[in-house]
Amino acid sequence: MADVRIRVNGQGYTIRCADGEENRLQELAAYFDRQVAEMADQFGQVAESRLLILAGIRVCEELFAARQNSPDLSHTELAAEIDRTAERLQRCATKLAGHTRNNQSET
Repeated sequence: MADVRIRVNGQGYTIRCADGEENRLQELAAYFDRQVAEMADQFGQVAESRLLILAGIRVCEELFAARQNSPDLSHTELAAEIDRTAERLQRCATKLAGHTRNNQSET
């Protein structure tokens, strides 16, 4: 397993991934960070957790649209991919909730 340092919305995070997946994780994080930046531009000052949820929903919307345009995927494969995406989003939300609590207790 490899540890990769990423940045989302100006915050640094260390994420563990399988060896050889480091570049892909950095690409995904950079893409997600761009989505967060677009949400921040669109909605202005909102709580970071809300901003990250909005960006996550946007990415899910892209996934759903791509899957609808991809008839080669079976419903089982689609459901499995959606479940994996939901699990990743839940892990991110859990980490962010802990990060937000830690930052609030420091102030």
